[in-house]
Amino acid sequence: WLAVGASATFAVLPFYFSGAVGSGDAHWYTVMLSDFITQLRAGVFPVWVGQSQYAFNGAVSPLRYAPGFQYFGGCLDLLTARGLEPTALKNAILAVVALLGGYSAYACLRPIAKGAPCVAAALSILWVIGPGQLAPVMTGDQYMTFMTLPFAPLALNGCWRVCQVGDRKGPLLIAIGLAGLWICHSPVALWFTLIAACIYVFAAVSRRSWKQEPAMI
Repeated sequence: WLAVGASATFAVLPFYFSGAVGSGDAHWYTVMLSDFITQLRAGVFPVWVGQSQYAFNGAVSPLRYAPGFQYFGGCLDLLTARGLEPTALKNAILAVVALLGGYSAYACLRPIAKGAPCVAAALSILWVIGPGQLAPVMTGDQYMTFMTLPFAPLALNGCWRVCQVGDRKGPLLIAIGLAGLWICHSPVALWFTLIAACIYVFAAVSRRSWKQEPAMI
């Protein structure tokens, strides 16, 4: 657990900073987070549209199709007793998501790599420091994509359980993982939904127990 956490911290070390990191899109997300936090601190909940000095024109992007970033920021703002400015809060969101992504991957890999926690830890570290995970947030300011980091392992672990174990936990993990993915970033969620659906249908047909699937769910 310590190795995974240290690797996740190292991977996003530039965000352990209270100043601005990134370019145009990063600034836009910071402005939208500022609007969300301003409304939340004023007692507006749920937040549907921008209506503070940061979004006086009624901006809805990315709140309407990827609200996970802003709502996670709202939760983190409450946990930090409103002690962080919006830019620092944005950086804190990404830092915490990296940790959650590494720990989620490790927890999901432990049942698969039975008796080999070091293998699970190594794969989790590769997951959180891989170019496919860091490139969107480091070079493209694609924070919505990065927010899916903790939920993808849950959906994939659910697919594995559906195929290998066949218990009720598999569909539950798929549902939780896909729900989180849809809240964080719909394009990534669409691909995972298609993959999970194909695997689930294949597993149900191959087990010849498709009539019992509603009871399993």
